[in-house]
Amino acid sequence: MKISMYAPGAALILSLAGASVAFAECQSETRKLNDSPTKVEVCIASAGMFKPNTVTASINGKSVFKGNDHEDVVFDGRYEQQSVSGGCNEMVTIMDMATMKGAPIAMLPDGLVSECRITADADGHALPFEKDATCNKTFYSALNPLIGKVMPAADAKRCRVLLDGVEVLSREFKL
Repeated sequence: MKISMYAPGAALILSLAGASVAFAECQSETRKLNDSPTKVEVCIASAGMFKPNTVTASINGKSVFKGNDHEDVVFDGRYEQQSVSGGCNEMVTIMDMATMKGAPIAMLPDGLVSECRITADADGHALPFEKDATCNKTFYSALNPLIGKVMPAADAKRCRVLLDGVEVLSREFKL
């Protein structure tokens, strides 16, 4: 049996200069728009822990976004005569520090639950949610008094690309 260190669409790079781990992953989708195929691709590359991820997006090979996630990743531009919108948001789980499972939703502030659209499993524990611009407005101020009892953990990034308001790509990138 042959074992490969490379997964389809992703490469894992281990740095010998320390304990940093880097990755690069691209995901694409091809849709038929206006009777022609349109390939949308988003790539996320990391240089290691505590460094911002580089994010790129392209449509039919033409770059429509290049930046990093030090700030919110927002796609806002044009491709040919179409508007490009969307972006990448973190998928977050609020962990109970005592159990290292999803925190009981009852212990989270109501404003945080509603603004971040946090839902619970059958046992009442918070499920992963998308930390978008609306959620960001209350996220840190609502969680600050609970730090030590709970801890936010980023699990993935969800990226969406829309052309003229039509979603042409929606994918998750595991972190």
